[in-house]
Parts: sequence; C-alpha cells; structure tokens
Amino acid sequence: LGREGFSVRVEYFWLAGATVSAFACGAARADEQPVIVLKPASEWNLNYAEDRCRLGRLFGGGTDETIFWIEQSAPSASFSWLIAGGVVDRLRSTSRVTVAFGPGFEPFDAKLPIPKNFRGAEFELAGYGKALQSTGYYQESPTNESIVETASQQLDREDGAKIEFVEFKSGERRVRLATGNLAAAFTAMNACTANLYEFWGVAGDFGSDVVEQPRPKNQRDWAPRIQRHYPIKAKLRGEDAALTLKALIGSDGRVEKCITIKNSRAENFDESACDTVKEYAEFEPARDKNGSPTRSFYTISVVYETN
Repeated sequence: LGREGFSVRVEYFWLAGATVSAFACGAARADEQPVIVLKPASEWNLNYAEDRCRLGRLFGGGTDETIFWIEQSAPSASFSWLIAGGVVDRLRSTSRVTVAFGPGFEPFDAKLPIPKNFRGAEFELAGYGKALQSTGYYQESPTNESIVETASQQLDREDGAKIEFVEFKSGERRVRLATGNLAAAFTAMNACTANLYEFWGVAGDFGSDVVEQPRPKNQRDWAPRIQRHYPIKAKLRGEDAALTLKALIGSDGRVEKCITIKNSRAENFDESACDTVKEYAEFEPARDKNGSPTRSFYTISVVYETN
C-alpha cells in the first residue's frame, strides 16, 4: 500500500453524514456558554506514511476552519490526536483543556505528551495556527505495567460506534466537532497499521509473547552523540523539537530499523538521531515467555532545546 521506498499514498473514503462547512450553537444552561458545533468541511483523508497512519478531516470554514486528525505509529488500542485552527482559537487557552469523545465516553483532561517546560509544547501548525495535541479517547487507568506493542492490537470498532462528536472545553468555552460515527474510521486505521507492520517486516502475533523489553547496553556512548548533534539549520533558527525514535531491535540486540517520528513542528530536524542509534546502539534483546531472545520495538524520546 505504497510504503515501499518510503513513498506515501493517500486514500480517501466517505463516512455517513453530509459534508457541510458551517457551525451551529447547541443548547446550554443559563449559567454556561452554548456549545459551538463545527460540521465537516471535507471527507476523511487517510495518509499511509512510512512512520505512521494519520486520519484527518476539516471542520467549519472561514476563521473557524479547523483540522483534526488521529494517528498511530503502530497497531494499538489507542491513538494520539491533534487539533488546530478555529477551535483552538475559540478556546483561548490550551493550558487546561477537557476533551470528550462523546456521547460514549466521559470527558477527561488532555495532557501534552512532551515536557511542560518545552517551548514547543504549545505550537502552531503551518496554515492553521495554534495547535493542541494529546493521546487517547477516554480516561485510562494508571498502571505501572510495561506497555508491549503487538501486531494483534487494534482499535475497537464498537468503541468507534459510540463516538458521534469530539468536544473541547476550556473554562466555560465549549467547541464540538461533529465527526459522526467513527466505527469505519477505526476499521480503516486498523488496516493501515497492519500494513505498517508489514512494512517493518513484522506481522501476525509479533510481540504477543514478549515478557521482557529490550534494554540499552551502552546508552552512555550513544546518547551524548545525539545530544551533541543539534541540526545546524534548526540551531541557527533557534528551533526546538520533540522527537520519538522507533527502533526495531533484533534477537541479537542489534538495531534493524529506526524511524524518526516528529511529535512537534520540526521541519529542520534530520535523521541524525536515528542514524546514531543504528550505528552505535547495542541492546539486550527482548525475551519471550520461554526466556529466549526475540525481536521487539524500543522507543526513545528526544527533546532538542536551544539555550
């Protein structure tokens, strides 16, 4: 599906509901502001890329034009999401935002996936303005268990059928995206991430028997190399970035593949961090339930900040 040679294929499909560029005000109690409803202004756009699957759609129009997308970098029962444009402007503040994938799921606090002191935590998306990003569509219970990626994980279509809108609330300001039923959207994302794992060379029940995650053996050797190599173009412009490195660790502990996933606006950041990991990093491989070494993923977070 277009991943070979790091090419990109964009696929389009229709979900139920009319495509209308407009907004409406919902009913509200006397002590709160009415909810502003933005209706779809485009079909869903599913992007097959080499490092992630992204499903996006436009809502509203004019100064209210808003882009919303969900994305995954591997098969998963959850996803990250981003919203930018008119909705974020109407919220005024992104320091504390509550989001609800309703009516099936209760509201929860949106949490930024990158450090609070990072200047790019509240960033702008080119062409849309201020953006907000977070993870999940319901409040997950805290856990100390290790998260193991497996090729058999996927979004629950029944959960998608419970979602008809996504609502954002900051203070008394409430804005709702009329997404419509997301069952078909969840199914499309599952197909895309299954193809993503095939691109990585893993499929089937990959990772399902991992009981011990891979561990870096020589992190003191390669981590400083990443820190020292601040891409010159980004450094000259005083740009910060938050990146995630997704590395496939073989049963021999060597890095088979590495892809950079940019969590923030990072046009001038190259693949040097991944190149360093591939060249210098060594790992104790993951172990399966029998104690045998096996292939697994290792995730590395990298934050570049100018002084």
